[in-house]
Amino acid sequence: MKHLKLFLFALLFTITPAKAMDEIAAMGYHRDDIRCLARVIFHESRGEPQKGKLGVAKVTFNRTNHSEFPSTICRVIAVKNAYPWYHKLRTPYRSTEYAKAERLAVEVFVKEKAGVKWAPKSVEKALFFNGVPFKLPRLTYATRIGGHHFYNMKERRR
Repeated sequence: MKHLKLFLFALLFTITPAKAMDEIAAMGYHRDDIRCLARVIFHESRGEPQKGKLGVAKVTFNRTNHSEFPSTICRVIAVKNAYPWYHKLRTPYRSTEYAKAERLAVEVFVKEKAGVKWAPKSVEKALFFNGVPFKLPRLTYATRIGGHHFYNMKERRR
């Protein structure tokens, strides 16, 4: 565990985001997925507290591991109506705010790959979030962080 912590520290704080992305790609993740997660963090949680940003990122990751969603971050965010900004808004890749989102995305990928818990416990199983509370039969309310309401999904009855 000590080596893992040293590796995470070195990866997150002593190398550039581009180099970190290369390292993460070497771990088996695709660089595009890192960029796609950074876009999610930027567009969905800019201005939110850190826990809110991590919650939004966790929902996106959770979807890649759920049978009702695609298996990659980029495919998850491209699903029609899942992330409305995806087809409408341009991402300012050279902005300071995007650079912060990219750094957080890199950190999340490193921790995810290392098996380190990184998201708030209250969103550990969340598959949805929204800025306005709503009710759907298959969803159970999990929590609110910042301006987002998070939801878990009930398993389908067979």
